[in-house]
Amino acid sequence: IRSYPVPPVSTTAGDTTTDAAAAGDSSADQPTALERRLAALQAAGQPSQQPSNSPAPSGEPTHRMLAAIVRGEPQAWFFKFTAPVEDAEKVASGVNAFFDSIAIGAADAEPTWTLPPGWQADGPRQMRLATLRVPIAGPETTAGDTETGANAPAPAELSVIGLPAGSDWQAYLLANVNRWRGQMQLPPLDRATLAEQARPLKGAPDGSVAIELRGWFNDAGMRAPFAGAGRPTTRQPPAAGPPRLPAAAPAAPRRAASAMTSDPPESWVDLGQRPMRVKTYRIDATPTAEVVVSAWPAAAQMSKLLPNINRWRGQVGLPNLTAEELGPATEPVEIDGVDSVLTVCQGAERSMMAAVSVRGDKVWFFKLTGGAEAASAHRDRFVQWLGTIRMNTGNPTE
Repeated sequence: IRSYPVPPVSTTAGDTTTDAAAAGDSSADQPTALERRLAALQAAGQPSQQPSNSPAPSGEPTHRMLAAIVRGEPQAWFFKFTAPVEDAEKVASGVNAFFDSIAIGAADAEPTWTLPPGWQADGPRQMRLATLRVPIAGPETTAGDTETGANAPAPAELSVIGLPAGSDWQAYLLANVNRWRGQMQLPPLDRATLAEQARPLKGAPDGSVAIELRGWFNDAGMRAPFAGAGRPTTRQPPAAGPPRLPAAAPAAPRRAASAMTSDPPESWVDLGQRPMRVKTYRIDATPTAEVVVSAWPAAAQMSKLLPNINRWRGQVGLPNLTAEELGPATEPVEIDGVDSVLTVCQGAERSMMAAVSVRGDKVWFFKLTGGAEAASAHRDRFVQWLGTIRMNTGNPTE
């Protein structure tokens, strides 16, 4: 199978699906400084920057991108196909017909669609809901006469990815389309031009659009989608109130090394990277007790402390906290020089200890989960381990 580059997305989430669909925004919560900074950048539509040593593109465009963004709640869905111009020309009508078949039965449901003849769907992998294999018709074929066997061109890929949606949908669309334009080495659009170039999808929720780009595909500067991005705001944070995540520390310079290093206890078994996780440790050879490290874009939904803690409390059978109850349920902890927050969720049958830390444009989760006695039995070693963590980059998947 011929595979065309698809932008990497964060593959390091803590609860596989639950950290991806974090608790919703609360109107009572004021935005953090990091949220306001991200919103300002993303509302301006700043794309990923082309590396400074890359030559300016010249000549006719080499690649064509066909993409769609489908509006959902709490997730938006990204559909993207990128191929050389000559290949994309052969399947463009089928891809656009596929986009128009996309539907969402309920706001929080996964999208459904109708596959064109000859397309094949692979199951979920890492952050993708699906990978669709698109057959590239040969020069002598038609839609009803598809080549088969050794003479058939290898299929291309269309990726389907879900990420937390932004509360300002138009800014969210603009930021992500301009990110794609950066990958195609094209200048960013403003809102008015985007409205002219994007077309509404026929079967998807209002606000869902398809976009077509022709340019010079360059994956060197690719970044993950702006999950939960694009919320411009003029609100000021309160002078006093419940605890919030501390302001983000500057992201460390990008290195080729792993995203973080640490000195775990000798009895922890390092299971390495797993889909949607930076690190996984099994505690003392106990299958049901583990430590998970994950990271997500520090968007509005992910960087709010109360929704995250209430989500974790629900996982161990505890009721939600109110904003007034949040303070006594947390304590400060330092992770590689960054002020962070630690909480313990003690349920009748399950327990959890979790630290939350914002660094650069990522929010990091460090979580110990296990049976009812796990949090208390491993508390000291877990806190000591947090003190050994060293972060090597603000973007663990880049």
